[in-house]
Amino acid sequence: SQTVLVLVNNATPGDLLFLKKVLAAVNLDTDDIGLLTLGNVSPSDVRDAIFGGQVQHFMAFGATFAEADIDIRITPYEPVRFFGTTFLMADALADIEADRSLKKRLWETLKQVFAWR
Repeated sequence: SQTVLVLVNNATPGDLLFLKKVLAAVNLDTDDIGLLTLGNVSPSDVRDAIFGGQVQHFMAFGATFAEADIDIRITPYEPVRFFGTTFLMADALADIEADRSLKKRLWETLKQVFAWR
């Protein structure tokens, strides 16, 4: 099974619906992912979840890695693989949903990420 951890910042129900569609496009169900919301989890919980060895893909939407206390310098939409986990940072879900070019960018990136399986 795919182990995907998604970190969001203040996601609305609409944002989560959009996330569900995005994940479905790469054959992931919301049951396949762990969803963490900044403010509801401590940075150490995020770190423990990632480095506990179960997470293959870690995606942050509208949240920076610094906010999750992860010291990895990364360019948005340019996935990086570290220690068996793919890290991806992108804009907030609402921003992506409202912007065609960001949607396209995210889709291209996700196709690349999930081809790495």
